Amino acid sequence: MDEMQDSPNLPEGEAGGEVEIPEEAFIIIDGFKVIPLTQAVITLGRRVENTLVFEDQRVSRYHAQMRAINGRYVLFDLNSTTGTFINGQRTTQGILYPGDVISLGGVLLVYIEDEGSTTSESWSPTDTQLRPPSPRSSDDSTL
Repeated sequence: MDEMQDSPNLPEGEAGGEVEIPEEAFIIIDGFKVIPLTQAVITLGRRVENTLVFEDQRVSRYHAQMRAINGRYVLFDLNSTTGTFINGQRTTQGILYPGDVISLGGVLLVYIEDEGSTTSESWSPTDTQLRPPSPRSSDDSTL
């Protein structure tokens, strides 16, 4: 897929209104590389046009998209070959919570919100061990 036309629509407000982006959100890649998340729409994949580019063949060219919706990031699989997983569960879309482990075809990422976290535990990029993912209710897995 060489064009993004098959990707989900942009969040409401993206065309002119303001979108609420989670504060102090970031992704940890390979257990140590911290990437701040500051955009309403973040694409993940191998192609250089993506916001986050991965040089791993397990990741599709346009693998997944994160969109800020109602102050939370929601992860969407973009019909990837190897799948998108949140905490070991394959998903086509899911709300992200602090501590969630994302797998893009086996490439692991950890989603973190440092300030204003919805869990009692906060996470610091200087932590050396991954904490278990936040509990999620079955109602939170889809919109």
